Amino acid sequence: MTGHATGGARGSARIVVAVGGSIAAYKVADLVSKLVALGLTTRAERVKPKSLNVLAGKTFVLTGALPTLSREAATALIEENGGRVVGSVSGRTSIVLAGEEAGSKLEKALQLGIPIWSESDLREALGGNARAIDSK
Repeated sequence: MTGHATGGARGSARIVVAVGGSIAAYKVADLVSKLVALGLTTRAERVKPKSLNVLAGKTFVLTGALPTLSREAATALIEENGGRVVGSVSGRTSIVLAGEEAGSKLEKALQLGIPIWSESDLREALGGNARAIDSK
C-alpha cells in the first residue's frame, strides 16, 4: 500500500506541474497580447555592429577628391570608427586624408609634418571594420 500512495503522490505532482505550466504559459501569452495591444512591437530590429573605435582620438582633415568615397561617406566612415573630422589643418590634426587635386590643406599638413593618408590607407587601417561604401 505504501508503494501505491507514493506512486499516487508522484502522479499528482506531475499533474500539478503540468497544469501549473499550462497556466503559466497562458498568463505569459495573455501578457504578451496585452503588451502588443498597448503598442509593443515584436518585430526584430537589426542592430548595427559596434565599431572597434580604431580611429578613436584621431582628428582628420579631408582634402582633394577621393577615388571611391564622397566627403560625406568618408566622414561617416571615420566617425563610425571613433575619429573626428574637422575643416582645417592645425597642430592638433592627426591625419590628412588626401585625394586627387589636394590643395593648400595638403601643403600645410606637409609643413607641419602631419601624416598623409590615401583612401586605401584609411581602408587598411580599418581592416575588416570598414563597411563597403562606394558612393560618390
